[in-house]
Amino acid sequence: MTLPRGTYTFGVIPLHPDIVRVLNRDGLHVYFTGFTARVARPAGLSPNALVTLAETPRGIAPRIAAWYPMGASEGQAFRYSDVTP
Repeated sequence: MTLPRGTYTFGVIPLHPDIVRVLNRDGLHVYFTGFTARVARPAGLSPNALVTLAETPRGIAPRIAAWYPMGASEGQAFRYSDVTP
């Protein structure tokens, strides 16, 4: 799915720390729930940077590669499936 421009809330599901939900700013609408893998914050990435984006071809919306909670040394890398019908 492609997220429209906006502000989102990311969060780990408490009993399943490798599942992340992406919600609207108010936390009332779930846009995405997916599997992730814990990863270290890349060296040099600002402690205020919340996401990293994957490289994509021109004209294609970039994927969120990983989410890093504010100031955390670890984040969650999203696992994508590239299966097409």
